[in-house]
Amino acid sequence: MQRANPPTNLLLDLGNVLVGVDPASTLRAFSRLVGRDLGDEEQSFAPLLEANQQFDAGAIGAAEFRAAVRDSLQATIDDAAIDDAWCAMIVLLPQTAGLIEELAREHRLFMLSNTDPIHFAEVRRRCGDWLSRFTGLFLSYEARVVKPNPEFFETALARFGLDAGSCLFLDDREENVEAALGVGIAAHRVEASGLERARLVEWGILPA
Repeated sequence: MQRANPPTNLLLDLGNVLVGVDPASTLRAFSRLVGRDLGDEEQSFAPLLEANQQFDAGAIGAAEFRAAVRDSLQATIDDAAIDDAWCAMIVLLPQTAGLIEELAREHRLFMLSNTDPIHFAEVRRRCGDWLSRFTGLFLSYEARVVKPNPEFFETALARFGLDAGSCLFLDDREENVEAALGVGIAAHRVEASGLERARLVEWGILPA
């Protein structure tokens, strides 16, 4: 069903919306690097997940994150190998480029993502064809605030000079959708398979 007043500005999450996320691929990549199955070592891998949260929030930089990886895995691994393994979880979705091209004809696009500089450098490298269609990028590691903190959304709106009522936010996590709704932004949850045209039509974002 078409909305009476379609949103002017689309605020899009990155992971599981524009690109797929497969953490198991990163776990396998690190397992190969250290020569043991980390899938059976959840407790020893937990410090890396904690470091990831700090990395997304901009509390630590790339060098500190890589050091945390080495400490967590108790292995000497060079920077490039760490980055490659960390980015193994990023999966390109075949529908994204075409949908972004179509969406950009009628809307301004803004990316609002919890991410880190290693992952986003890989997204820039592999997704430049559609990334250039975005008017603005609001990335947690740069802003030093993460979803679902309401400050994340409030700061993004202020940075881009957006009125909440002119925006629609799409994210794969319910807590982030609820946080956006809490600051007055209309929002929908996207399935982990990423953007789907049928859903965009249903939400009144694209024509049937």
